[in-house]
Formats: sequence, C-alpha cells, structure tokens
Amino acid sequence: MNYLDFASSDFEFAKVALKNGFYTHCGRLCQQVIEKYFKHIIERNSDKKDMLLMREHKVHRLYDRVAEILNIPLDKSLRSDLATLSDYYFDKNYPGDASEPLGQQEAEDAINTVKHVTGTIGDGL
Repeated sequence: MNYLDFASSDFEFAKVALKNGFYTHCGRLCQQVIEKYFKHIIERNSDKKDMLLMREHKVHRLYDRVAEILNIPLDKSLRSDLATLSDYYFDKNYPGDASEPLGQQEAEDAINTVKHVTGTIGDGL
C-alpha cells in the first residue's frame, strides 16, 4: 500500500463518520486524507530536499510544495481551508483549550475541502 491507498481508505471512513455523527473524527480524518494525498505527490516527485517535508503535518504547508511540483497556482481560499484542517490534526487530537468537538457543518466543510483538493490536483494523484 502507498499514501494514495491509505488516503482513499481514510476518505471512505471519513464519510461514514460524517453520516454517523462522528464529526470530530471526520474532520481529523479529512486532514489525514489530504496529508496523504500531498505526500503521495511529493514522494513521487521528490528529491532529497523534500525528505524533511515528509514529516510535516500542516497540510497548507504541504500544499505549497504540491502546487510547485504540479505547476498550479496557489488558491488562497483553499490554502485557508487547509490551515483550518491542519488545526484539526493538533487541536482535536489532544486535550486543551481548542479541543472542542466539531459540529456537523465543520465536518461537511472538511469533506468538501477534500473534494476541492482532489478537483484542484486532479491528474497529479
């Protein structure tokens, strides 16, 4: 299995989580889906300078490199949505002030962000 295989499986599970009211899990899974999509692209097109980037979890930072690799313009709105999902990886995984559960709308937005990413990078996967 590769990053793309794991991402596809995680996305299917994220949709099940949304349908069954596990909104926080859905949001965290969507962050993981996008992280794995981006790492799949970086890994296939990488050189040694990108190896440290493979440890990155902030998907908006990974997006910057993917856009460069695929030669696509940066979408500021998408980058903002990705920054929100990056927060889910940290804030919703561990106790703290920002660990409040996600609501249905936030989970739906996370699913839509995954769809936006796949539409944006399309053949790059």
